[in-house]
Amino acid sequence: MIISHPSSKASSGFTIIEMAIVITVMGLILLVVMAGKSLMDSAKLQAVITQVREYAVAIHNFEAHYHALPGDIDNASSFWGSASNGDKSGKIDTTDEAYDAWHHLSLSQMISGTYSGSGTDAAIGTNVPASRYMLAGYYLAWVDSPGSYTDNQGSSFSNHYLLFGREAEATGGTDLLTLGAISPPDAMYVDMKIDNEEPDYGLVLSVNGDGVTDCVSSGAYDLSNTGLSCIMYFAITPDVLD
Repeated sequence: MIISHPSSKASSGFTIIEMAIVITVMGLILLVVMAGKSLMDSAKLQAVITQVREYAVAIHNFEAHYHALPGDIDNASSFWGSASNGDKSGKIDTTDEAYDAWHHLSLSQMISGTYSGSGTDAAIGTNVPASRYMLAGYYLAWVDSPGSYTDNQGSSFSNHYLLFGREAEATGGTDLLTLGAISPPDAMYVDMKIDNEEPDYGLVLSVNGDGVTDCVSSGAYDLSNTGLSCIMYFAITPDVLD
C-alpha cells in the first residue's frame, strides 16, 4: 500500500505566506538601514553646525578677554612665549594671521586641539582644525567679498568668516581650503538651520568649489547635485550664535 504525504510538495519550497513574510522582513531591514543612514547624515550635519557655533563663541570670548582678535593680537608673545604677534589692525587679514589665529585660540585654551600657527598651505589637523564632516577643515580670515555676492544696496558681505572646505592640491602658489566639501542639499540644510537657505545672502554663504559650477545655480542651491561641490562661509557675528 502506498501512503501519500500531501505536505511533501509544500515543503520543497516557500509557500506564498512564507514568501510574503520574507519580503516583509527584508523591507523592514531596508527601512532600518535607510533610517540609520539618514540619522548618521543628520548627525554629521548637526556636528558642523555645533562646531561653527563653538568656534564663533571661542573667537568672541578671545576678543573679549584679550581685547584683540586671535591671530591679529600684537602682544601674543607676552602671553605665550614663542607665539607670533599680529599687527592689531582689527582684521585677520594675512595668511600668517589666519594660521596664528588657531594657534592663539589653542594656546589660550579657548578651543581644544593643538595647531602649529605656521605654514603657507592649509593642512587640516596641523594648522587648521578638522571638521567632523567628511575630510574638510576651517580657515579663519577676513574676506572682503565672499563669492562676489552683494546685498540689495550693492554692498559686499565683508566680514570675518569661517571658511569650510577641503584642501586644494594646486600646482604652485598657496594651497587653501578651496575644494568643495559638502553637497548642495547638505549645505542648504546647514544654511537653513543657521540662516536663511539662500546661498548668496546673509550670514551663511556658499560658493562653487574649485573646478565645479554646480553648487549654486541662479541664486539657489542646485539640489540635483549630490557631489561635494560647495564651499561655505560662516560669518563670525553674534547672530550666528543664535
